[in-house]
Amino acid sequence: MIKWFFLSILAIGSGLGAYLFVHLGAFKDVTIEVQMYPDFYVIYTKHRGPYHEINGSLIQLEKQLRNEGIACKKTFGHFLDDPAVVDADRLRSHIGCVISKENQQQLKNSEPPQWFTQVFSLNKVIYSRFQGSPAIGPMKVYPKVREFADKQRVALRPDVIELYTVQRDGQVITEYLFPLDSQ
Repeated sequence: MIKWFFLSILAIGSGLGAYLFVHLGAFKDVTIEVQMYPDFYVIYTKHRGPYHEINGSLIQLEKQLRNEGIACKKTFGHFLDDPAVVDADRLRSHIGCVISKENQQQLKNSEPPQWFTQVFSLNKVIYSRFQGSPAIGPMKVYPKVREFADKQRVALRPDVIELYTVQRDGQVITEYLFPLDSQ
């Protein structure tokens, strides 16, 4: 009887593991290359705390922008600190939407005090693209990018930008921008 119980638990655990492996996209490839990335405009709010808790603030910002008549087709997170070095409650990030230059000009005059606009001029970055869940990106993408940077003998800045695009079928494409250190 106990043997069947443990076998059932093992089967359920294996099935759940396989489902999550496929659903999160752990089997999907990661593309990595050095490239010049074009300038882009953003509107964002500041977040302090664990990076996995940004979603609520991001949803709220998207809703407010929609009320202003601005579509947020691509969202982003600019992660300023390394979670391996900084305590989770002290992690800093900027989260928001990629917007057009025209929207940036429109919002510059009326942005609420908790919103900020900026132009990212990154120039050369290590660019990576992953079609799996952003939740596993740091475990799947970041180590591969660091290995790639070591092989290319380039230094990375400590910050990382993640751009999220939700496709019509619900799939999320995440673009990772690792700015190169100019030293």
